[in-house]
Amino acid sequence: MNSALEETARLAQLLRREQSAFADFLLALAEFDRQRRWLDLGHSSLFYFLHRELGLSKGAAHYRKVAAELVQRYPEVVEPLRDGRLCMLWNDRSTT
Repeated sequence: MNSALEETARLAQLLRREQSAFADFLLALAEFDRQRRWLDLGHSSLFYFLHRELGLSKGAAHYRKVAAELVQRYPEVVEPLRDGRLCMLWNDRSTT
């Protein structure tokens, strides 16, 4: 059985991977939005692409849309997001 310290190290590693994956997602989403690729799929906005195509709740779609816009405007936020110095938390209470 793993000790609490081993489990803590594993959780810390998973958190770092999550932060890195989120930063990668936002970079890709920002580029997708910059190119307006959602139009190619028949969506009127990035928000509707995220909500309808990817199945995110309205709240989650909104926050990711805003985050992608921020990444486009301030690309220097990506590394702090990736390494955990900057965190984007939200409480999504909206319905789908």
